[in-house]
Amino acid sequence: MTSKNSMPAVLVCLVLALGTLFLYAPAFHFDFAPYVDPVYVTANPHVSHGLSGSELGWYFQAGYAGNWHPLTWISHALDCQVFGLKPSGPHVVNVLLHIVNSLLVFFVLRQITGAFWRAAAVAALFAWHPLQVETVAWISERKDLLAALFFLLTLLAYARYVRGAKIGYALALACFALGLMSKPVLVTLPCILLLLDFWPLGRAQTPENKFDPRRLAPLLIEKIPFFALSAASCVITIMAEEANPISTITYHLHGRIVNAEMSYWRYLQHAFWPSDLGAVYPTVYRAPLATAACIGLILAGLTVIAVAQFRKRPYWTVGWLWFAGMLVPVTNIVHGGAQNGVDHAMYLPVLGLFVLVCWEASDLASHWPKPQAVLGGVGALVLIGCLTASSQQLPIWRNEATLVARIPQPNSNFAGHITYAAYLLRVGQLPEAEAECQKGIAIAPNNAGFIGLLAEIQRKAGRLDDAAKNLRAALDVNPELPAAHMLLGQILLQQNQPAAALGQFDLLLQFTPKDPEAHWWRGNALSANQDPVGAINEFSEALKLDPKFAAAMNDLAWILATDTRSKIHDPANAIRLAERACEISRNTQPRMLGTLAASYAAGGRFDDAVAAAQKAHDVAAAQGDKALANQNLQLQQLYREHQPYRE
Repeated sequence: MTSKNSMPAVLVCLVLALGTLFLYAPAFHFDFAPYVDPVYVTANPHVSHGLSGSELGWYFQAGYAGNWHPLTWISHALDCQVFGLKPSGPHVVNVLLHIVNSLLVFFVLRQITGAFWRAAAVAALFAWHPLQVETVAWISERKDLLAALFFLLTLLAYARYVRGAKIGYALALACFALGLMSKPVLVTLPCILLLLDFWPLGRAQTPENKFDPRRLAPLLIEKIPFFALSAASCVITIMAEEANPISTITYHLHGRIVNAEMSYWRYLQHAFWPSDLGAVYPTVYRAPLATAACIGLILAGLTVIAVAQFRKRPYWTVGWLWFAGMLVPVTNIVHGGAQNGVDHAMYLPVLGLFVLVCWEASDLASHWPKPQAVLGGVGALVLIGCLTASSQQLPIWRNEATLVARIPQPNSNFAGHITYAAYLLRVGQLPEAEAECQKGIAIAPNNAGFIGLLAEIQRKAGRLDDAAKNLRAALDVNPELPAAHMLLGQILLQQNQPAAALGQFDLLLQFTPKDPEAHWWRGNALSANQDPVGAINEFSEALKLDPKFAAAMNDLAWILATDTRSKIHDPANAIRLAERACEISRNTQPRMLGTLAASYAAGGRFDDAVAAAQKAHDVAAAQGDKALANQNLQLQQLYREHQPYRE
């Protein structure tokens, strides 16, 4: 950087840093987001307790959350070590990382192109565009911020290498490895380096600026270590996804191509007109033939135009292929799944579009009178628009309520409606939840999962017949829905149809034989169907699969304590199980305390039984369950008379 440009560069950096800090300062007071943050931070025991040497091996294992990104885990653990489980600290770190990345965009483009103001414009768009809000405001997207940091450092080191500093090659390779350890989405970086070799670095051209095919082979050979790292990252990522798949849904190739087309189209729309942004977009694996064909032709046409412009406007070729190529890993065209389009996937790919637009605008304006004034005015208006739109987008990430309320936008986003309905169900707003669920079903009427959610809402509202009808309809559409079988079985138990419920739990276990909850529910059905021996076997199997399953301990203890048949009655084991269940639940469950009282009475410990029954009464009364509280008072009187309870 020359002394002539040092002051403007300092001013650009100050504007970028302070503008970004001002924009994202409200995020310092935001909560954790309900999506992935529990998996990554708050409910992850390997991270939430802080950075630990004993967890070092876990950070480098592949599979948890379907990813391999050890640096990301270490970063989250370091946050917890420094800030505890408070969201403000991680939010500050995310904002600071985004500021550093924005400055690096300016430094990288300034160095490799020599275009000061165009580099500054791209950096400002990168810093303030609404598409970036999700990445910065979502703590779990630390992986994208870290990956971008090392991506840009790789480009910076590579530029040094091209200019003759041999150490730059080793630094670039090291930064690339660190980037892959932050998020494997950087596997396309070697291709980005090749694009930069063509433009703006000009390494494939002769001094007369003509393409020389003989220079291509050395450039490819030079990238072999980078491609090797990418290949290794792909293998590890596939292993991680197979060990812990994020989605069990598999789509045919045609569906994955359609979803990729629609995602690219949405990304383009949001880059140039960022409206209706949200955290959840629907996976579109079916589309009208005319729509899919039209979008496919537009994307193909843009690609042809971009490549054809290589000699006159090389920034078109590089910018478009940068955008299109960096999105390939997140479209899941190769894998069986189809990933929803997400805003954070554009964090780095959008740079290609920004380069294309800013360089094209500069070329067009060069033919106008006073081009600098025109470009400055238009650029200022665009950046003010970006800041305004981002400041309006940011508050939706404040907490779970603000986020899920925004998700259904636009109205055609059926996945958003269902996500919002699930939240409303969780917070007890049942009429609103049903209305939102119906909106999603109206858009996707044959989605069995959505019909099942509607049934769950109706069950919570006490409309058991409607819920059962909808669950059967969902299973007619897709019989392989474990959650629907479980919920229908529960409803049938509530309707005093244990035999029918047992049939649903039998079907459930065909799909989830290792699910302790499924065995527990089957045990409940067997118990209601007057088969205590079968129930004991199921509860015992549930405890084999999950030794801390307090509900299974409780129900097993109840049978052992209250069934008088000699082959079943086992007070000592009942007391052991009931005490352990109350310990796990921290004596907060009146039903388990009541089982403990019955177990004590069965073992002849009537004073302990009276005390446990009193405790069960007090907890039930405090929780507002008058029926259970009165029941425990009646049982307490029985125990005072030294009489055990018998089924």
